[in-house]
Amino acid sequence: MNRVFFVPPKKEEIIFQQWLNTDRCNLETIIKPVDEFVPYLVDKIDKLITHDFIHKQQSSFLRNKKDTLKDDEILAICDFSENYSFIIQNAAQGYHWNNSQATIHPFEIYYMKDNKLVNVSFIIISEVMAHDTVAVQLFISKMIDFMKQLTNFSKIYFMSDGAASQYKNKKNFASLCRFQSKHALRAEWHFFFATSHGKGPCDAIGGTLKRMAKRASLARDYGNTITTPRELYNWAVVHTDKNITKLNFCYVSTEQYIKMSEDLEEIYNNAKTIPGTQKFHSFLPIPGDKVKANRYSNSEDEPKIFSMIGKK
Repeated sequence: MNRVFFVPPKKEEIIFQQWLNTDRCNLETIIKPVDEFVPYLVDKIDKLITHDFIHKQQSSFLRNKKDTLKDDEILAICDFSENYSFIIQNAAQGYHWNNSQATIHPFEIYYMKDNKLVNVSFIIISEVMAHDTVAVQLFISKMIDFMKQLTNFSKIYFMSDGAASQYKNKKNFASLCRFQSKHALRAEWHFFFATSHGKGPCDAIGGTLKRMAKRASLARDYGNTITTPRELYNWAVVHTDKNITKLNFCYVSTEQYIKMSEDLEEIYNNAKTIPGTQKFHSFLPIPGDKVKANRYSNSEDEPKIFSMIGKK
């Protein structure tokens, strides 16, 4: 007697590609059954809609802030550029493996002058390879010293991307709480784009500087190379004024970084993490070492209040 076995039909599958982050970003092929793919896709679309909403809200806030900036306020957009790698014309083959670089951190700053909105570019060139909160605070101090030569101001609106190691972290918000006592200035921090969404003016400034430096370096002989951060700074101060206006430079040394790290050590050791930090895009300090955090800068929702500094 023959036995007949029921063989269930094979589930339909969806084959698609997606960018995935592990230790680096890769485009990978994924295969999922239809019944798993649908909720997976819905979840991704929901995150995309949120991402797009935040981007539009923060872009609107940035445009409005430029239109309504007061005489005693400045707006500072900041971002790390990709490090500049030194290059030499006709270099020996082994120089390819040389990892000598310079940190480039531009600020694009807006302020009112004669009832008009004007902007100026301020670029940090540094031998410090740490792209962390200590470096950010050191660079901000240099930017403030520079801006005090141009205008009188009592408040700064900082705007940046949401890089967690540099700007969007407990240490930076702890520094924001102590900003007025340290600099005698009020400050707010807003994240003007959703993370990894869009390019800002700092990308253009940093890219322009590196392109010009590369061209100048390839035109030089062995006795006049640009191979250190200090040499890059010296070249930038002398030569970029001939080609691009409104570029201003400052050099930051390792010794200055170490000193700033020591000054901030106690505050950072006692800084508290904000639960769900990445979902907030507006941070305003209030008395008592606290910050008001909101989902986006123009939100009318009641802000969340977090204590930032305290003994653990």
